[in-house]
Amino acid sequence: MFEGVASLRIGEVGGRNAKNYEIEALESAEKESVDLLKPILVEAKVESWLKKLVSEMREALRKLFWKYVGDHNILSGSAKKQYEREKLMKVIRLTQGQVLITTAQMAWTHDVGAALTSMDSGASNAVGGLKKCR
Repeated sequence: MFEGVASLRIGEVGGRNAKNYEIEALESAEKESVDLLKPILVEAKVESWLKKLVSEMREALRKLFWKYVGDHNILSGSAKKQYEREKLMKVIRLTQGQVLITTAQMAWTHDVGAALTSMDSGASNAVGGLKKCR
């Protein structure tokens, strides 16, 4: 879930006589926003559109998480060269804080799991190698 939703970005759809409203994005107090993959039509039944909003929020966040998890080596501390560091800084500036923290934790968990598996297979310096890339 996108914690700390402070407001919703809502747009108008329809003509002059039949105005409808759609929720387009979630916004935090820090002005970070998550665009929804599909806008949610605001209907009279609050429970209906709220349920759709929660579902769409999960899908939008899932897409963002996998976008950055897919770029695992940027988040796993292996940005040793200058252009990799610049790419990392760009990702940090453009990414919502919650998404960045969660995907970095996922990358860290993956790296630690791989190091422990390597140790289980007999590699004696697996954890030392993990320390060096951080």
